[in-house]
Amino acid sequence: MMELLSPFAEFLRVHAAWTGPVTAAACLLITLPGIGLLMPAAAVMLLVGSLIGVGAIPGEDAFLGSLLGTVVGTSLGHEVGRWSGPAFLRRRPLRRHRRQVARARLFFRRQGTLALLLSRFLGPLRCIAPFVAGTMRMPRRRFEAVNVLSAVLWVAVMLAPGWLTLKNRANLLPAITTEIAAPPRP
Repeated sequence: MMELLSPFAEFLRVHAAWTGPVTAAACLLITLPGIGLLMPAAAVMLLVGSLIGVGAIPGEDAFLGSLLGTVVGTSLGHEVGRWSGPAFLRRRPLRRHRRQVARARLFFRRQGTLALLLSRFLGPLRCIAPFVAGTMRMPRRRFEAVNVLSAVLWVAVMLAPGWLTLKNRANLLPAITTEIAAPPRP
């Protein structure tokens, strides 16, 4: 995995001024239907968070770029679902499972907002759920409200571990060493 991410990290390190556009492009690809299934979202975001933590790239640019790419990519997935979804549901493999498709539609009508919010944090569902929301004709305003809210949460949660760990490494290492070297407590 690191063989794939090393050039990305090196590019960001050398071209820190491009942090916003590069993270926007990466997050846009991560959230697109199809392409997003092939990209290691967690690894990319943790790497970006780590680069923020060591001061190699500006945190505000990385956060805003990631947020923009995530929102736009997810919106594009929704639009693709709205445009191609009805025809997609009539395709041969799904025609044989009309009852399951009907149940899925009903579930999404009832629980679509929650499903969309949670799917942001569940790997492959991150790029599939917006397509399904578009296919199920989720109202655009509701979709975009959930999209922006979940994107803010997701970007913050994904960048935080790398950023916090490396930002506090000077304090963290002595604390860990002291705890390991301390005699057992009674």
